Amino acid sequence: MEAIRLISDGSIPARPLISHVLPVERAAEAFDVLRSGGAMKVLVDCRGEA
Repeated sequence: MEAIRLISDGSIPARPLISHVLPVERAAEAFDVLRSGGAMKVLVDCRGEA
C-alpha cells in the first residue's frame, strides 16, 4: 500500500515507467509486447473513446 500512496501523491513519478499505452481493443498486442521484452510497462487504457 505504501507504493500506491507514493505514486498517488507524486513522490514517485509513474509516467516515465510506462513505455506503451494501448487501448483495451489492442490488449493482446500489449501482452505480446511485454512477452517480447520490448517494454518496461504497458498500460492498457480501458476508458474507450471519449
